[in-house]
Amino acid sequence: MSIKKHAPMPNGDYAPVTGAHPEISFGVVRNPAPDGMVMTAERAVFRRLYPVAKPADPTAPWDRPTCARFDVLLPPGAPDHFMDAQTLCRAYDEASFGTIRDIVTNVTVRFAEADLIEAPLRLAEVWEIGRSYFLGLARTYQTPIVLCLHLPGRAARPGVPHLHGLLLGRTCLPSGWSLFSKLATDEARAIIDESWAKHREEVRLGE
Repeated sequence: MSIKKHAPMPNGDYAPVTGAHPEISFGVVRNPAPDGMVMTAERAVFRRLYPVAKPADPTAPWDRPTCARFDVLLPPGAPDHFMDAQTLCRAYDEASFGTIRDIVTNVTVRFAEADLIEAPLRLAEVWEIGRSYFLGLARTYQTPIVLCLHLPGRAARPGVPHLHGLLLGRTCLPSGWSLFSKLATDEARAIIDESWAKHREEVRLGE
């Protein structure tokens, strides 16, 4: 299936690019956002860390994110203090000088299997399957990733359990931020489709 770019959803911060796997949403969050707002990595990640009960100020300390679970996945050589999500995003934004357009690639993977009545995929399995996939991307493409688990039903909202992988737009080397990631383009949807299909097969998801 060929990839296709669509118009941003209402209140969305990226233009979705569809591909071979319907359970995946993909798009690059760019500055400015579709509504004209100045977009930063800190703002894009904050939005996914707080799916409900968002604090008024996204730059305040991220003490109690309201997503079900989150983690920071770092590539080899990244500094230890980047394990803190807000520190990571602020360092990225500071190195962008307000001029970088491609901020974060959002890769959302939905797990309808988690809500099956018979033989459900447990949330612990969802997390580990997704985390291993995104950790592989972080290492392969030398790209820091913030991973968030959302459970919409717990807030009486529609939607199945899903993971947001927020891939920062530049590679991170031991010497600092470097070139743009190969995943920070609309065309990278094809890379995600291929790598996710391989990962599904390796973990035998759907059998």
